[in-house]
Amino acid sequence: MSAQKNKLELTSDRNELFQEAGQPSASAVITLHSSKKRHIIRIFAVQRIRYLLVRLVHIICYLSALNYDRLFGTDHRTSALVYYYISDSKDTDDATSNLSAIPLRYQGVSSRFTYGYKDTYLLDVNFGYTGSENFQPGRQYGFFPSVALGWVPTGYKFIQEALPWLDYLKIRASHGSVGNDRITDVRFPYLTKVNEGTGSAWGVPDIEIIGETRIGADNLAWEKAIKSNVGIEGKLFNNKIDFVVDIFHDQRNGIPATGTGARIRRSGLQSIRECG
Repeated sequence: MSAQKNKLELTSDRNELFQEAGQPSASAVITLHSSKKRHIIRIFAVQRIRYLLVRLVHIICYLSALNYDRLFGTDHRTSALVYYYISDSKDTDDATSNLSAIPLRYQGVSSRFTYGYKDTYLLDVNFGYTGSENFQPGRQYGFFPSVALGWVPTGYKFIQEALPWLDYLKIRASHGSVGNDRITDVRFPYLTKVNEGTGSAWGVPDIEIIGETRIGADNLAWEKAIKSNVGIEGKLFNNKIDFVVDIFHDQRNGIPATGTGARIRRSGLQSIRECG
């Protein structure tokens, strides 16, 4: 039995635009080798800040990923991925008030697991857990799972012998959800905005008044799209002809009726269904 070999390799990849600002962009690859097994773990992190002459564009993005890929024997192929990110960005050209000067922030984690038996039976499971500033505390994070199944009948030897003109055939189906947080052009639409000013009442001028300039929409949450798909794809006659056929069904829930906080609250939320 041969001894295991461990290898640690560190590589650096700098983007020229951010290199001028002196900010690093690095990645690390850890590869573990043995006589029959091979494990790969990739970890990378990015921190970027960009400065312009006229205005300041502030971008900080932290990314990390853990990737696993392994073949058990000759039949069982597996892979897994865990990905985490957090971002903080702001263009000072848009900072015209205390509210608009707050940086845009996002945070999320996603994962994927795949399994294949003889590259004929396929399974793909995904999920995303993402946070957005557009929703009030308790509704900031959304969970979006999905699953996909696939079958490749051309992986069978008797199919290859019976249909030699059929090079590849795959039947697949998927079901899952995705989210959208950009449902209005107003930042923090769940907040009620109050302004202080002066006015007149009963003939008395210069009276200090307080008024609501925007009513917060406390019923907002992630807009979710439930997607289902069934498809067939194949290749014929030595890959000279290929085709893809898909049937899908999409339903989007939680769509605001209008684009302002006050009207969203009064008009409620809508749903849209699409098929094809």
